[in-house]
Amino acid sequence: MIQAVKRGGRGVRRTFVRANKQGDVVATLRTDALPEQLEHPFGELAEGDLVLELDPEDPANDVPVVELHHRWKVEPRRKRLVRRRTRAGKEPVGRSRTRR
Repeated sequence: MIQAVKRGGRGVRRTFVRANKQGDVVATLRTDALPEQLEHPFGELAEGDLVLELDPEDPANDVPVVELHHRWKVEPRRKRLVRRRTRAGKEPVGRSRTRR
């Protein structure tokens, strides 16, 4: 049986962001518990991919994971999460809007 461990106390959610080598967010995940054998919840990574665990005090923890995925990117050299640039209040550069 794999035991899941809550880190950071009660009610603290951990946020993980997986990015490719260009800094595009490939996957995001929030969890209350993670098996202690795992460093992150994404398993094996492709060459050049990286995983960031956000600091509990980081304001990006309040952003919905869907928005993190579409409106944020990772600076691979500094290993930090940043908002994508936008064009005059429109959708982020490099992302197309979905039509309904």
